[in-house]
Amino acid sequence: MHQQVEFWYSVDSDAEAGFPANLAELCRRAGVTLHTVISERDERLRADEVAAVLGNLADGSVWFCGPDGFGEDIKRGLRKKGLSRRDFHSERFDFR
Repeated sequence: MHQQVEFWYSVDSDAEAGFPANLAELCRRAGVTLHTVISERDERLRADEVAAVLGNLADGSVWFCGPDGFGEDIKRGLRKKGLSRRDFHSERFDFR
């Protein structure tokens, strides 16, 4: 059984998008679809964008790593669109 994996890599600038240099290749080889979001150009990643790609949220799960506030925004938006509480997993952190 092959599970579709979508990976959103959200960074502030074009310069940050190049790290790690081989991320796109690693994702391609692993069969992972990479979505790079550059905040200064694309605006901040929103739950609506994630939900539009994922489709039926009742059939999947979301794994998040990033700042607390950002994670809460994504989780709240995805829950409104049908993602269950148990299907949102996170490792969040705060910048000091």
